[in-house]
Amino acid sequence: MAEGNATKAPSSVTVNDDDPKRGYITLFLDFPELKVKRSLIGPAKPENADVTIDITDSDVSLCVCYYGKKDKFEYKKKLPEDIIASKSTSKIRSGSIILKLCKAEVASWTPHMKYLMSRQ
Repeated sequence: MAEGNATKAPSSVTVNDDDPKRGYITLFLDFPELKVKRSLIGPAKPENADVTIDITDSDVSLCVCYYGKKDKFEYKKKLPEDIIASKSTSKIRSGSIILKLCKAEVASWTPHMKYLMSRQ
């Protein structure tokens, strides 16, 4: 990586094991500078950054690269348990990205919260 470029983590990560009966867990990742353009049809689109989100059955990764800035922001985690990627979703909002992951097995992920919230 060229000098001056840095890979950074989101400013904060919050996890909510919010729907244990249906088996969902939600990750809230804060990107304060992220701005989106709302659409009447379809999802909101980032207007000041390229955002890539990849959700597989065993890991999650996302990257936010702001236009005109050399730094990029990443969140990559090998998940502690499998999920169903096809039933998982992502939403991009001004200031944040929300990932709703569908667990393969309905079980509490409370023991994994610290790992999921770590920004390394």
